[in-house]
Amino acid sequence: RVPYGTRSKEVVIQFGKELANFLLKRNVKALVVACNTISAVALSEIEKLSPVPVIGVVKPAVKKAAVKKAPAKKTTKK
Repeated sequence: RVPYGTRSKEVVIQFGKELANFLLKRNVKALVVACNTISAVALSEIEKLSPVPVIGVVKPAVKKAAVKKAPAKKTTKK
C-alpha cells in the first residue's frame, strides 16, 4: 500500500481511516499520525471519526518553522 505519493487524495483518506479504525478498536488513548502524507491529507477526516485525541506531524513542524526567525540580512553601507 505504500508509498502513498502516487495515490489519489481519496485513497489516502480511505487508508488513513482504515488505519485509525484498526487502532481505535484496540482502545487506544490517542492516535499519532506519523505519516506526513496521511497527516497532510487525511488528518481532519481522522479527527472527525476519532473519540480520542489525534496528533499529526505536519502542523507542529509547520508551526515550529514559522516561529523560527530568519537570519538577519547583512546590509552594506554605501
